[in-house]
Amino acid sequence: MIMWYYYLNYKIYSFYRRKERNGIPAFYAFMVTVMLIYINIFSVWVMFAMQDEILKRNVAKGTVLIFMAIIGLVNYLLLYRRGKYKEVFDQFDKTFEQYKKWDLSVKLYIIGSVLFWLIMLFLMDRQNHLQRLKAP
Repeated sequence: MIMWYYYLNYKIYSFYRRKERNGIPAFYAFMVTVMLIYINIFSVWVMFAMQDEILKRNVAKGTVLIFMAIIGLVNYLLLYRRGKYKEVFDQFDKTFEQYKKWDLSVKLYIIGSVLFWLIMLFLMDRQNHLQRLKAP
């Protein structure tokens, strides 16, 4: 499971390495991975919040930022601390054929995460709109 997570980071890193010659692909891979994990957790939270008024009301911007910081810290400690990502990504470069079968699952994860997030946002917005119409 952790190797797949590393591979997800590697594929995002590789994408930005090809697209941005003068950029910082490791930073982009780090941030995109943090955002993907966050939107997955946020989407699940939205599913529960649609059923529970307490969850819906008790989210502040500070809570969101703290939660994203925790995800970022875990991501950093797992892969980016002391340049560990360089060793891991070099290994993926050398044994690319061995992990190529994971390409589809990485793409589906990224697309599925964004779609799930958008669907949850749409459903939450729709529910809020219907509640406003019912309110006197």
